[in-house]
Amino acid sequence: MSLVIDRAVVALTEYCEASGASPFERRAVVHSIFNRIKDGRFGKTAAEVCLELKQYSEFNDDKGDNNNLRRGARAGDDDPIMKDCLAAFDEVDDGAADTTNGATHYHDKSIAAPYWAANATVALETDQFIFYSHVP
Repeated sequence: MSLVIDRAVVALTEYCEASGASPFERRAVVHSIFNRIKDGRFGKTAAEVCLELKQYSEFNDDKGDNNNLRRGARAGDDDPIMKDCLAAFDEVDDGAADTTNGATHYHDKSIAAPYWAANATVALETDQFIFYSHVP
């Protein structure tokens, strides 16, 4: 595992997925990524989990999502949200308590629940997201 690559890819994913969210919610996103590694179905490294096809919208073949990815890629070292995304990765990687109760999936409340949520367990609900565990 390359910590440098994992950290960069997770921070970029987190920035794109949750830059408008609270610091607590950004950390929950990172926990869900780490929980996917533990689950074993989504990849062996954090970068592999994030880059898995059709798992995180920013990496989809869609102009709107791609524009969001570019926005994240342009975030400079002085960007306060990107700094927090990197700090969130570091905290979770260092063993911070999992605030998601084992969630491996989530979606923004602004969209309809995806098909996979129907048979999953709601593990955490925040202002912006619903996090799920036991997703088949």
